[in-house]
Amino acid sequence: MNEPKERGFSPWGPIQFVTPIFEGCWGVCTASHGGIKLSRSLNAKVPEYARSKGGWYEEDCDWAIPACVFAEQWKASQNNKKPGEGDSDIEQAKKSLRDWNPDIYAKLYNVPLESLRGHSYIYDQRVWKEEHKNDWQTLAAWGSHDKNVPDGMVGVVACVGGRLGNGRYAGQERYFLVPEDEYQNRQGTYIVDPETAQHWDGPGI
Repeated sequence: MNEPKERGFSPWGPIQFVTPIFEGCWGVCTASHGGIKLSRSLNAKVPEYARSKGGWYEEDCDWAIPACVFAEQWKASQNNKKPGEGDSDIEQAKKSLRDWNPDIYAKLYNVPLESLRGHSYIYDQRVWKEEHKNDWQTLAAWGSHDKNVPDGMVGVVACVGGRLGNGRYAGQERYFLVPEDEYQNRQGTYIVDPETAQHWDGPGI
């Protein structure tokens, strides 16, 4: 059965509590994190593109994979506790999978990946990054409390392509002054137009 044991191994540290969900599926809790553990035989039934080695699925996002793959078993286990709770639990799992693992969601439910635009946090981020890969994306900003920023303006530092992660940026940084009302009304990352934005020497904190 490959059942996890209290004080046994997990990817998140020693197991403190194990809660059976349905046959071959357990909730696992540690001091720092937790998730879902599937038995070896049950994990083999998860599609390869969604399968986690060892049958461990962390609690923030990946728990939705076994919940959606084994939806009927999951719903039945929850309905034994509160009538109707299982249905809402699966809807929550589908939303989580769509938001955080859009490629898996699209394959599992046989829908075009493009149809998730506007419905998936990660996919929308991916599309936005592609659409703005050649734009000057703001990395940081300073208000008029900085001595080098005039009233009504915001000082920003930006680069083409924006952040790459791990503290790295896609291109060379440049400083600009942009209207405060435009910056405050931005939707997400502010995009600088270098043709109209005023050059700025940078913060003087």
